[in-house]
Amino acid sequence: MELTPSSLIEALDRARAKIRKAPGKQIANQALKKEVRETVEQYFQILRPSLDGHGHLTETAVELDKVLKSLIELTHKRGAKTTYITKLTSAKKLLVALDAEFMSRSTTEGTNSLYDTTDQLIVETLDSILPFAAKSYQQALQDLQSSDRLSYRGPATDMREALRETLDYLAPDKDVKAMDGYKQVKDVSGPTMKQKVQYILKLRERSRAQIGPTASAVELVDEMIGQFVRSVYTRSNISTHTPTDRDEVLRLRHYVRLALIEILAIRI
Repeated sequence: MELTPSSLIEALDRARAKIRKAPGKQIANQALKKEVRETVEQYFQILRPSLDGHGHLTETAVELDKVLKSLIELTHKRGAKTTYITKLTSAKKLLVALDAEFMSRSTTEGTNSLYDTTDQLIVETLDSILPFAAKSYQQALQDLQSSDRLSYRGPATDMREALRETLDYLAPDKDVKAMDGYKQVKDVSGPTMKQKVQYILKLRERSRAQIGPTASAVELVDEMIGQFVRSVYTRSNISTHTPTDRDEVLRLRHYVRLALIEILAIRI
């Protein structure tokens, strides 16, 4: 399987979950340390060379290098469990940011690169249960291929609607409200998208550590949509800002895609 920021995130998540369950305050298990080391080595051997193809690294990649190198050093001694978890968490946050940069760069290098095999899997899965959501997702990607649109509100809305319809289908309001520990959020009508994600992943017996990133991605979608709409309304000349609009919606697409991969149980 091709190594991507997304697949590396999953590998680090698995390692972090095992470390959390490991006994004691230090990690002495050689097999577990080897798993962490080999995962990090994959990054430097396979993914890292593709990041500086233009002769320079982004600040995110430079910072990620430092964190992952310190992780390798940690595996050569009896490192504290808390240190492992902190570094793995930092690496994941940087990889999420790097994935967005990676996607944006691929998009600018080739107009057809925005729609890949992962998107095809998302569309095929959605089409089998929610054809309209599948069409919304496809339409958003198609619209984002163009760099000279007068407005990008359409693809932003289509992305959010594809996610919202999926969550409503997999997590009906009445079922979410019946979930243990459910609390109605003040000034919100019905369950939030985050609560629906928690419901879906709890049904699959995912741990809190695994649910957190997906729920956070969904929260970011709502937040980014609000910021995007407000920013468009406050601009006096939309034609001078559409490149920024496209970049914002590309970042939004990144989080929608991460969330759909997880809640649809798509394996890439």
